[in-house]
Order: sequence, then structure tokens, then C-alpha cells
Amino acid sequence: MPAKNQCVWGASPPRVEVVSITAPSQTSALAGARVEELLVEVGDETEAGQVVAILDTNRIRAAAVAEAKAKVEVARRNSPRWTPGPKPEEVRAQEAAIRRSEADLAAPEKTLNEQVRLVLEKAHLR
Repeated sequence: MPAKNQCVWGASPPRVEVVSITAPSQTSALAGARVEELLVEVGDETEAGQVVAILDTNRIRAAAVAEAKAKVEVARRNSPRWTPGPKPEEVRAQEAAIRRSEADLAAPEKTLNEQVRLVLEKAHLR
């Protein structure tokens, strides 16, 4: 007759899984990002959700800001309000294009400024 209760002495081996870390898939937000700091070494144990690297996306953000600024400038240059006798609907359309370009500029510019602030703070902490 099988025993109802069994006791086992000793230790069971830990369940270990080796995971290969690769760069994230190329998304528009991370395309061209470089690893700034690697927070783990080969053989380190990590937990799910643990940050293992910090990516440098400043170049990407700076490029997005430059592109958005260029779009604002193009929209301003193409604005018919600087030419004599534009139609009111043309002026409104160009003003709307300028507002859209300025709105597109605001988010990446804010992100870049925040990242620059964080980099400067990090430099002061070292």
C-alpha cells in the first residue's frame, strides 16, 4: 500500500533558465538607439521586469526636434499670408498647418529637454 505522507530531505536544484538578450525590435521610438549603460553582467541572475540596460535615445530625440522645427519653418515659408491678396481659407489652412507642425514639435522637444536635464543630473551625481 503506498504511503500517504512522504518526507524528502535535501535540496532540489533551482530552476534556471538562460535567456538571450537582444536589442528591441526597430520601432520608431527606438530606431538607432544605443546602449548607454549595461546594468548586468554575463551570468547575473535577473528578475522579470528588471531593467538590464539604459538606452541612449538623445540623438533620436534631437533629430525629431530638428525635423519638427524644419516642418514649422517650411509651413511658415509656404504660408500665403506673406503674399499680397491671399484668400482667407488659404491663410486659415496654412495657419492650421503651422499649429500642427508646432504641436508635432512640442512633444519631442519636451522629451529632449527632460532627457538633457536627467543626463545633467546624472553627471552631477557622479
